[in-house]
Amino acid sequence: FLPAEAVQMVGADYRNHNKQGPKRHSAGGWYHFFYIEDIRKIARRWFYWCREMRLNPQKYWRMIDPATGQPSGVDHDIKTGDAYVTHGQAPWISEMYGYVFAAAEAGLLHILTSGV
Repeated sequence: FLPAEAVQMVGADYRNHNKQGPKRHSAGGWYHFFYIEDIRKIARRWFYWCREMRLNPQKYWRMIDPATGQPSGVDHDIKTGDAYVTHGQAPWISEMYGYVFAAAEAGLLHILTSGV
């Protein structure tokens, strides 16, 4: 559920779902069941990545610097995957990005099921 550019931005390989090497991502779904030990491993980095997404829109939006009137940030808008976000604002799904980036850094594996 992440755009390829956003996944690549943190060094993940979006075509590889195996746990080989650093910063690999795993696909996710609508809801999760967690082991508390896993949450403890990733909580600080989860918060870190949420904060990065919310406080640094110039990393995924092409922005205009209000002081100079010149373009700043990335050279083009990177799709956030959030259909409800307003240009220049933090995506509603920032916490989801935070989770998948932190889980990738910790090497957590995800088991996808077709039901509960």
